[in-house]
Amino acid sequence: MKIVCLDAATLGDYDLSVFEKFGSLQIYTTTNKEQTIERLKDANVAMTNKVVIDKDVIDACKNLKLILETAT
Repeated sequence: MKIVCLDAATLGDYDLSVFEKFGSLQIYTTTNKEQTIERLKDANVAMTNKVVIDKDVIDACKNLKLILETAT
């Protein structure tokens, strides 16, 4: 399983390595709109705080099964 965190810089100093036990983890400090699809194209799980995952992203990322919204 491929897990992608799109904007780790917005989360503070949390240790995201706990997610490595579920699959390969790719962490990006920030992601702009133009980078979102490229970074999620093969991902199964997306973690986001501020990055918008809209219909265009979902339609383009056929392997995406779960979106984790880290904000309240």
